[in-house]
Amino acid sequence: MSSESLTIFSQKLAERERKRAVSESREVSLLIIYTGGTFGMDSDSAGLLSIKNTGSLFEKMRKLRGFCAGEPDASGLMTSEPFDGCVVRSRVLQFEKLIDSSDSNPEFLILVLKTLEENYSLYDSFLIIHGTDTMEYTASALSFMIKRLTKPIFVTGSQIPLSNVINDAYSNLQGCFRIVGGLTSSTPHPRGVSLLQQAADARQHLHEDRLKQVQRV
Repeated sequence: MSSESLTIFSQKLAERERKRAVSESREVSLLIIYTGGTFGMDSDSAGLLSIKNTGSLFEKMRKLRGFCAGEPDASGLMTSEPFDGCVVRSRVLQFEKLIDSSDSNPEFLILVLKTLEENYSLYDSFLIIHGTDTMEYTASALSFMIKRLTKPIFVTGSQIPLSNVINDAYSNLQGCFRIVGGLTSSTPHPRGVSLLQQAADARQHLHEDRLKQVQRV
């Protein structure tokens, strides 16, 4: 068998194993609400970041195999690699008008609240991606505005955009997927609004540490 044939065989074997793992995994759904902030920004020709230079977060995520293991379906639903034996099926809802978090106001909070209300029965969990300047205030406000939550709502952001080679956006996203993937009847369930922010190097954090960190918020 030639080296090229061996490579093709190995790739097919790996894909078959991935599909088997997905088929045997539990499933949980996650709606990602992208409101703005550094997380999804792109640099302009001068290397500067601006909310005006923000492309599609969905297009960025679909290129990351851990979060989108295959082609998304026609509705944009992505299927992740298994996280702790659980496949996360996620969809990105990107606000038409993205805002810098310093421009957050009551009208913005109401829009976030309405978005959650309209989709609450459709998903198991929610992730609000927000600018880091005021995301603590948004998380706090939502915790008072929404009562008797039975599902987890995470709020996160990043100092460095997902489009950069080295960034904290990826580890924050991965942390959310791992926590959501670990939600079972036998594990603590972080219901309500939680703030999630990791260090840039996700390898320094164990899954248990992430879950405890979110529960303390």
